[in-house]
Amino acid sequence: MKRITANQYHTSERYYKLPKILFEDEKYMDMKLEVKVAYSILKDRLELSLSRGWIDEEGAVYLVFSNSKLMKLLGCSKSKLLSIKKILKEYDLIDEVQQSSSEKGRLANKIYLGELSSTPVANSNRPSVKKRLGQDENETAPVSHSAPSETEVSETKYSETDSL
Repeated sequence: MKRITANQYHTSERYYKLPKILFEDEKYMDMKLEVKVAYSILKDRLELSLSRGWIDEEGAVYLVFSNSKLMKLLGCSKSKLLSIKKILKEYDLIDEVQQSSSEKGRLANKIYLGELSSTPVANSNRPSVKKRLGQDENETAPVSHSAPSETEVSETKYSETDSL
């Protein structure tokens, strides 16, 4: 394995941004990881859309992506892609507008992305993390009764690293 140097870390690779809200906000807690990654990849493509001037009459930026290109980019089947899109629609994070057909065939849909929004836990319709884990909100977590550490075995004088 070749280790990453400080210089390489800052200059060598491009990365997708994964919005923290997708991982920290109660609203998105149950969303599958693949859906979060798909949203992040699509959001990254908005930069390309802006550079090409893909902005509608209302000022909204859109993507033009065929399902086949999205499947290749995400490394998934058509059924998986449709499942991901369905979930994104349920969270109001994607809206597709079918473009008219041309003589060469059907054009790729315009894809609009929805803004991520934080929902206060008090107003959330989703059960809290504690409720999902089968615990009342006012109840403290049980303490596990694990065996104490065997100090004779864990003392450093018995370390096997001296023989290496």
